[in-house]
Amino acid sequence: MRYFHFQDHSLDTQAMVIYRHQQKIELEPKVFELLAFFCQHPDRVISKDELMDNVWSGTLVSDNAISRTIAKVRKALNDDSKKPLYIITVARKGYRFAASVTPSDTLFATAEQPLETQVTAQEAQTEKSPGQEPQISPPAATHSAAAKGKNKKTLALAFALLALLAAIIALTAMKFWPGSEEGIKPARLKSMVAITRDKGTEWHPNISQDQTQLAHTERSTDGQRNQVVLTDLNSQERRYIKHDRGNISRPVWSPNGESLAVLWKHNHVCQILLVQQDEIDDLKKSRTLRECFASAWPVFQFSPDGRFLYFNDKPQELQGYQIFRLDLTTGEQITLNQPITGGEGNYHFDLSGDGNKLVMLNLEYTPQSRIYTLDLTSQQLKRTAELDYRLRSAVWHHDGQSLVHPSPHPATALWHSRLDGEFLGVVASGSQRLKNLRRHPNQSDYLFSAYMTDYDLTLTSIKQADSLEPTSSLEQKISSETASGTWQPDNSSVRDYLPALSHNDQQLAFVSKRSGSAEVWLQNKKTPTAAQLSQFNNATRIFDLLWSPDDKKLLVLADNLLYLIDINSREIKELTTSQTFNNRAIAALSWQNNNRLLFSSQRNNSWQLMSYDINQDKVEVLNYRWQAGRYSQGSDSYYLFDKTNKRWYQAQTPDSEEIALIPATCNAAILGRVLNLKEQSHALYCLSDSTDKQQAQTGIYRYHKASKTFELWQTTDKNISYDIQGNNLISANLVRQGADIMQTRSPGS
Repeated sequence: MRYFHFQDHSLDTQAMVIYRHQQKIELEPKVFELLAFFCQHPDRVISKDELMDNVWSGTLVSDNAISRTIAKVRKALNDDSKKPLYIITVARKGYRFAASVTPSDTLFATAEQPLETQVTAQEAQTEKSPGQEPQISPPAATHSAAAKGKNKKTLALAFALLALLAAIIALTAMKFWPGSEEGIKPARLKSMVAITRDKGTEWHPNISQDQTQLAHTERSTDGQRNQVVLTDLNSQERRYIKHDRGNISRPVWSPNGESLAVLWKHNHVCQILLVQQDEIDDLKKSRTLRECFASAWPVFQFSPDGRFLYFNDKPQELQGYQIFRLDLTTGEQITLNQPITGGEGNYHFDLSGDGNKLVMLNLEYTPQSRIYTLDLTSQQLKRTAELDYRLRSAVWHHDGQSLVHPSPHPATALWHSRLDGEFLGVVASGSQRLKNLRRHPNQSDYLFSAYMTDYDLTLTSIKQADSLEPTSSLEQKISSETASGTWQPDNSSVRDYLPALSHNDQQLAFVSKRSGSAEVWLQNKKTPTAAQLSQFNNATRIFDLLWSPDDKKLLVLADNLLYLIDINSREIKELTTSQTFNNRAIAALSWQNNNRLLFSSQRNNSWQLMSYDINQDKVEVLNYRWQAGRYSQGSDSYYLFDKTNKRWYQAQTPDSEEIALIPATCNAAILGRVLNLKEQSHALYCLSDSTDKQQAQTGIYRYHKASKTFELWQTTDKNISYDIQGNNLISANLVRQGADIMQTRSPGS
């Protein structure tokens, strides 16, 4: 049977969609599989283990991942978890699908009774007085066949008139209430066509309002700088906006096409510049619109009349983005009405085509984006949705009522959604990841970058522990046949990264996107292939993997989420479900012992070292002096990073008065979400730049404990992910990368 019918729903098992009131609703693959399994097993209690075996193909997943998928099924069915009609939670046992399901080979099949039967059923419900006998209708033989046919034609005509009346009412409503979301037409699937096909990477597309010029970011031919390319779409002539000492990116055309706003970044300088078309060869003539915070990556956009520039920026390092409006004539700058939160804050926004409203994406610490709209005339701010994943960006649909945005991570499709987050349909879909979304000025299509990256894990032998000589190159690989018994990482054709070697040097854990989303994989030294260890939802972003001291557990840091994987049982437990970690920033993780973690969290606008007892589910704030730290089992002491002077110290405890300065000038204690300090018995390692600015070299630097020397040990890419255990160094290295500027195209255009 192709269809499952229940209540006013019909599930199509071939098209992987569900119809509610004959309206088609697209389903994510895992949501469809879960709902189909419920339809096949209605009205019985189904445990999470059974769901794991049948829906997740036996792969162990966290309870939270199952709960999130259940929530998505409920949303598709318009079901309320507090007053459920379909999916009922059975405490400590599982779930029960309470609907009466009818399999069928036809869609929208309803068992209509003959007219005579319907009339009889209606008459049977007629109220009669107590003690009164029901009136018996004359025998059916007294009704002629012609009369029956006439009744049916009359009924059909009545239904047709009702349908016509309903259509007229609907059209009238759409005419008089054009801003109503009820009039939104789901987007049709569009094809994708490439605008650029150059070697390398092209980002941040922007087409002028007259549709004659394309601006985008590309990497310079020497690979040293980002620059902006201006292309005449008629002649294909190119011009460049570039700077010898900085990166130029994120071009945005002014409405009249005479100038562009671009982002210039160099070392600790961040500026939004206004560049006139006739002055692109001399950036000294450009106008600085905003001195942005050094670590910020602002979004900016002109108002349709060219009077204002809207942009977001960070007030401080650990404060969330805020949105501002700059009057380009008077220079007056105001802060817009918006939610002020911690975390990422209002990290993305888009101005509607008419310039009357903004849509904002807000994020605190947990990966749950909130959608807000701001009416710029009334300054009325409205929260319209909270999603269960981090939404990378969103722009207004050309209808001005709904949104277009990338699908959840890893974002290989463009989705059409209502302001309340309800999924309406797929705009475009492909195999590459999509970002830098913008509306096309043709009032129909969308611009974006489609990209792919391939990172491979490289295993390298290093010198003996007491050697002071750095190894020559990361390209010196170890053969699997060597006497040392090392093995080659099981690389794929996509991104393999975040390697973590077990302390006994027998196992390698890493993150790979070979299954379509970011998952944890495990490879044993004795096997050439890796096995998938996790099954997270598609929106999960992973930042770090850490083995416990006894190698029995693996800690996974996702988007301020912590997962603990038991290596033997493969059981996955989320540690951040309790109120202990409620909306808390998590970074710089390390193990103190098999039951206790060290980590950094944000407190009073700075990173603060804390500890977490796994068994007791308890967080403790350590000495306020320290930003981050690592416990050394070999010396039974701590390496601690001072908030004020940004230097590493060694101490017996975080509260010790006697501390020793470590002469290691690492870039920072925290890079991204990762602790920038690794330890072996003889040395400490961190990522840094050379202190000699004339010969700056980025790479892994080593502090040798015996000689107390700090020097460049391996030249690497910036912020490379790596691990060191015993005589092995493993790192993730870029193999190839490509990104093209794309646009959607409607069928037949």
